[in-house]
Amino acid sequence: MKPEFHEDFRNPHVDPLETAHADFEWDNVAEHLGEELGRQDKEKLALALRRIFQWVLEIDYNIQCSPLTPDTLIGRRFVALAWVTNPDLFPGGPSLRQLSRHFGITAPILADLTGQVCREFGIQNRAQDHAWNRKEE
Repeated sequence: MKPEFHEDFRNPHVDPLETAHADFEWDNVAEHLGEELGRQDKEKLALALRRIFQWVLEIDYNIQCSPLTPDTLIGRRFVALAWVTNPDLFPGGPSLRQLSRHFGITAPILADLTGQVCREFGIQNRAQDHAWNRKEE
């Protein structure tokens, strides 16, 4: 059974001066896409971003037996998502093994998370094309 989500959860390690909300720069997105976004496009983009955030935040916030804090688990999921999207987002476009060493986690842990990204969003990067354990859909 999935643990209950606590909307009022506050990370005890967060900077107390950190703001809880930031405006999204839609005009910046439109500029990078080279076109003006209409209302429907913005709604679709917001829906996609919401789904991505849901996946990244889909962790057990009540875990008692792990030394890992929720922010660590969320960070790992975000790194996995970013790497699958584009390894070149990280300096040198590292392999999964290189990236895991950089963050001080084992390659199998990161591989499990990147596999979840692939299955959840139906994407993969160039480094995953030749994986020996790749399952055909």
